[in-house]
Amino acid sequence: MHHTNVIVLAGTGSLWWTGATNLGIRYVQGQGLLGTDDFVLTLNDDTEVDPNYLKTLLAAYQDNQGCIIGSPSVDSQAHHRLLYAGTGMNLWLPQITDWAKTRFHNSYKALQANGPYIHSESLPGRGMLIPQRVFEVIGLFDEQRFQHYMSDIDFTVSARKAGFPLVISVASVVYEYTDATGFDVKQQASLRQFRQALTSIKSPINYPVRYQFATKHSPLGLLYFGLDMLRILGGYTLRRIKWSGQVSGR
Repeated sequence: MHHTNVIVLAGTGSLWWTGATNLGIRYVQGQGLLGTDDFVLTLNDDTEVDPNYLKTLLAAYQDNQGCIIGSPSVDSQAHHRLLYAGTGMNLWLPQITDWAKTRFHNSYKALQANGPYIHSESLPGRGMLIPQRVFEVIGLFDEQRFQHYMSDIDFTVSARKAGFPLVISVASVVYEYTDATGFDVKQQASLRQFRQALTSIKSPINYPVRYQFATKHSPLGLLYFGLDMLRILGGYTLRRIKWSGQVSGR
């Protein structure tokens, strides 16, 4: 090992993102290494960061104390291409607005021109600085209901409800390897692949997970879940029609 001061914690092979993250947090808490004024940084293994990344996160926290600091992400192969820059969350209707696309047109320069910080309504786990105080108030990530996908969204929505703002530090960029992700709902998929994705732990459209999120966070509960699934099924149907048209037009 190149870094002798790094502690590697062995998992069981079935922890997924949430269990693995909680394993690390429980370890540092149990060792007495995490005081109230300390932080936990979550960072995915399919990302890269600049040498000054942690410095920019801590500087952002000093300017926005009492919050969770998140990171924008860009394509590792095209650093100008913005992939994430905050989300709008509607807990009454199943709609998550991708601000990288709608507000900044997937341009990192456009994000930079907006200022050093933006407030988001949820944050992803790939580059998130969390004060220990947050865990003291809302607990760890919910590994019972969210083993993998939506765990970070659930956690940050819960934190925001508890009074912790979610702030994105524009300078704290994460370089994302886009080909290392799981099922992409926008890519062409057969009916069999789509059906498998509805129950796959690697899929963002896993319906048990979306049910758990709806009943935990939306005032509409089951109605929110039903509308969410209709949105997913309708979106896939429209894409299938589009793909069929492209094939027949050749």
